[in-house]
Formats: sequence, C-alpha cells, structure tokens
Amino acid sequence: MCEIIEKYKAEGRAEGRIEGLLKMAVSLWKKGKLTEQEAADEAGISLEEFKKAATSGIVV
Repeated sequence: MCEIIEKYKAEGRAEGRIEGLLKMAVSLWKKGKLTEQEAADEAGISLEEFKKAATSGIVV
C-alpha cells in the first residue's frame, strides 16, 4: 500500500514540475522575453503543444 502512495506522490510532483515549467515559459513568451520556439524548448514540449497550451487559457 505504501509503495502505491509513494508512486502517486512522485507522479504528482513530476506533473507539478512540468506544469510549473510550462507556466514560466508561457509567462516569458507573453512578456516578449522568449520566442514561441524558445518557450516550447524550455517547457520541453513541441512548438505545436506549446501553442495549444498558451492559447487554451488553461495556463496563465
């Protein structure tokens, strides 16, 4: 049981880190500090994925 809980905790932390990277990349792009491609690279996703995330309203 503890192994399962630890697994989900680890997955949650990983998702939080990814979400944080994406939010920061979108923020820097909106401020004009990064191009879309640079922001996508920083977030570790494709340019197409970045465009979807940045325009979806889900990411601030």
